[in-house]
Amino acid sequence: MCARARAYIGVTGASAFFTKLIYILQEIMAWDGTPMKDRILSVAVALSLLAVVFVAVPSPTEAAVHYTGTVQATDDSGDQKDVYWRGDPVYVAVESFEDGNASNETIVVELVNQDGVELNSFLAWTGVSETGLYESWTDPPIQWLSTWATISGEFAIYDVVVKVLDGPEYEIARTQITVRNEGLTLEPPNWGSYYPGQEVNITLVTSEEDDFYIQLVNDTYEDFYLNESNQDPGDEGYWQYTWIIDNRTPDGTYMLNIRDDSDDIIWYTEWVTIAKYVLLADTDATWVLPGEIVAVVYDVVEIATLTHYAGVSIEWNAVYFDEDGDEVVDTGATDVSHGTIYYQVADDIALWSDIDMMIWANESDERSSDEWLWFTVGVLSVDLDVDDGPHVPGDAVSVDVQAFVGNDELSGAQVDLSVWMDGTELDQYSASGMITDMTGTVVYDFMLDTDSQKGTYIVEVTVSKLGFEVTTMATFEVEWTGALWVEFSKDYYFSGQEASFDFKVVWNNEEVLEPTSVYYEVVGVTGLLKTGNTTTGHGNCQIPDGYVGWIEVYATTILNGYWLSDWDDADVYMADVILVPMKETYRAGDTVTWLYEIVGTMDDNSSIAYVVVDDDDVRVAQATMMYTPAGSISFDVPETYPSDSYTMELTLDDGLGHIAYTSSTVWLYANYEIHVWLESSAGFASNAYEAGATLVVGYSIEAVGVEHLDLYAIWFESSDDWVDHSVLVTEATGTFEYQVDENAVDGDYWLYVDLQDPVSDSWLSWDGVGYSVQADQSTWDRDVAGLSLFEMTVLFLLVVMVILLIIVPFLKGRAGAEKPPKPRSMEHVPPEEPEPAEEPPPAPEEEPPSS
Repeated sequence: MCARARAYIGVTGASAFFTKLIYILQEIMAWDGTPMKDRILSVAVALSLLAVVFVAVPSPTEAAVHYTGTVQATDDSGDQKDVYWRGDPVYVAVESFEDGNASNETIVVELVNQDGVELNSFLAWTGVSETGLYESWTDPPIQWLSTWATISGEFAIYDVVVKVLDGPEYEIARTQITVRNEGLTLEPPNWGSYYPGQEVNITLVTSEEDDFYIQLVNDTYEDFYLNESNQDPGDEGYWQYTWIIDNRTPDGTYMLNIRDDSDDIIWYTEWVTIAKYVLLADTDATWVLPGEIVAVVYDVVEIATLTHYAGVSIEWNAVYFDEDGDEVVDTGATDVSHGTIYYQVADDIALWSDIDMMIWANESDERSSDEWLWFTVGVLSVDLDVDDGPHVPGDAVSVDVQAFVGNDELSGAQVDLSVWMDGTELDQYSASGMITDMTGTVVYDFMLDTDSQKGTYIVEVTVSKLGFEVTTMATFEVEWTGALWVEFSKDYYFSGQEASFDFKVVWNNEEVLEPTSVYYEVVGVTGLLKTGNTTTGHGNCQIPDGYVGWIEVYATTILNGYWLSDWDDADVYMADVILVPMKETYRAGDTVTWLYEIVGTMDDNSSIAYVVVDDDDVRVAQATMMYTPAGSISFDVPETYPSDSYTMELTLDDGLGHIAYTSSTVWLYANYEIHVWLESSAGFASNAYEAGATLVVGYSIEAVGVEHLDLYAIWFESSDDWVDHSVLVTEATGTFEYQVDENAVDGDYWLYVDLQDPVSDSWLSWDGVGYSVQADQSTWDRDVAGLSLFEMTVLFLLVVMVILLIIVPFLKGRAGAEKPPKPRSMEHVPPEEPEPAEEPPPAPEEEPPSS
């Protein structure tokens, strides 16, 4: 059913509903009978119907699935099948629907791997035999999907996809199948040689259902210690067997066969090699000259242990043809199971002959390993490479000689070299008796005389070995050349200054020190400024006052009949403007001051203009001032919303159309600044920490003109390992710890600390602190109250010396001196009690004191 039909039914249903609604409204109006209410209700009904139409008609952006379907993988009889063997055909049963109804469609059936790659497909039609139905095993033409694609593992999962062709393709159904990889595998794989006693796991995956047997046979089908019969592949066709190679199995190449138990038909075959040991052999050459001695290195290795195997004898033969065309066989033998065979190529070997050498390592009739080597008689050839220049007298000339036999580099060849000029051999450059190295190379350098003649020189090289000789030649050029170099003493000058320049005359790469006459001209924007001649190697020119632009000097000299010339240029400025800030950073409300200075002479018509721009390149201040050679310019930073940077652009104008420009930038202090320091002491007199020590770092966060954040993130890393660390803190002050890398070497390091807002993930500011590392500090280096243990020990010894040398003798002197006599004490005897008097005598009368 199409979308239009559904929309029509929707409107009709809504109309029936609103017909009833209108009837009810009419009944209400009949009760009331008010004309105005009638009109109002009529308008309301019309708008309601219009709204229903918009609601009922589907939106053009509404998604709709018109085509659907099903698919089922089957065998060639139409029976459902989800598991296949590799190579089996996959048939399908497909149903197609349009808007829920069976429909006949043009379809594409695809087999897709797990990477979404289409492996194969075919085109078909539903409705061949029944509406909306396709059965690939019966509907002509009979078609299927192929599963012959390579499978790397035991099985693969594929998707069977069905698409409808209606202009673009619409996928309507998908199902998955499993494809098993049928075959015989060995673990470890049979890439090299197995050895007697080795354990090999055999895995068979097969679609066959009959019993089978496994056998090991040679190329004449002789059985060797493996014949397992009556093996059952099982319901899943998966069979495993552990094969331990019998120690009696001779060395050789065998077929491992899987055969039907009833009719001996071979299902699968794997070729395997079995050997107790292996002979390794190599040579230092594959191309040879007649009479050359070739080194053949050999060794015998037991495979099971990968160690040298000594219980063998070595035999070899070499087959070639001589100059008469007769076949010759050289033989040799040794009981040494590893070493070097030095084989000399026959002098009379035919130049068109190869040498086939075979080496055996024999233990018995059943144990042997061989190796083949081939040699080819080649032709001696030489590559000669000469730096052809052009050179000048006094230069170094490099000669590179490389000898070959065939494609092999030839070592041990003799190289003789001579240099010729105008038919004369120049003995001072020649050499003989040089020998090529292991790469067949000789490199020879020689220096040309400083008075060498101009012209073409010939290098002749002769390479010889074993009576074979090759001569080859190359050339190089020698020229006489000179040069005149001129250079200003500065890159730029100012108006009114004197410009100076230097001359240098060179002949054949050597400076000419004798006085040489040089003519020069100095020109500028206004034309010729000066001409002159000098033999001192120096020149000068007075730059006119007020001149701005460029100047160029052109120089010419004649040396040995050669005209030599050169030139150089420099700029001339009216002045150089220097601008620096008094401080490179600022805070909100600060006054930023720049200092400027003018280098050069300006007149009264000159002026200075400046512009200050913020980080958005918005102009925030500007002015034009009278010229002064030095001064300052200030700018007041706003109290609120200051820019992250301010740039002063200063322009100097001389009033004649010449300007000089410079700029300088200052930066806003961060709103949140962090300062860090070390709180923990190193504990050593060197103030250095040991590797692996823990640093206690103090921090303080300052909020400038803003409120503190509720949470800060402190990130830190050290130059000892460059590993990021972080801590979250809620306080403006505190500490955190960092452990020095245990592998840190002695030296100075820096701990870098970044402050971030973890909520907005924005950087706020940074600081750092340095520390030193000194490994393996002893207890003698320990700090005690600010002193090292060594210093404390010295102090203790000094105290002991003071006690021994001063205090102890003083005490001893006091103890040995003569003591004063002890004062005598009188014996006190208590007085006798007096007898009582009869009457006490009368007291005398007091007399007045005398004056």
